[in-house]
Amino acid sequence: MVRDCQAQRLANIILTGHQTSGALGPVDGFDLDRIISFDEALRRALHEDGVLGGKEATVQVILGSADASKLRWGKGVHLYYAVD
Repeated sequence: MVRDCQAQRLANIILTGHQTSGALGPVDGFDLDRIISFDEALRRALHEDGVLGGKEATVQVILGSADASKLRWGKGVHLYYAVD
């Protein structure tokens, strides 16, 4: 549960196999032991963006990987959270 987020929370998603979501692909092969939690990712998005919708909105947190070099987000392939 994330305080100040009034949107209906949909199930968290971890992309695996051939799953994709936008620029994100699967996390297969990555060590997921020391990453931030889905709740922390949502808290950070709320802090950066302010409001994540009202009571009628929905929010879903997705964990995936992306080639930062290809997307001009930095260098290398990394894990990312998307908040939809």
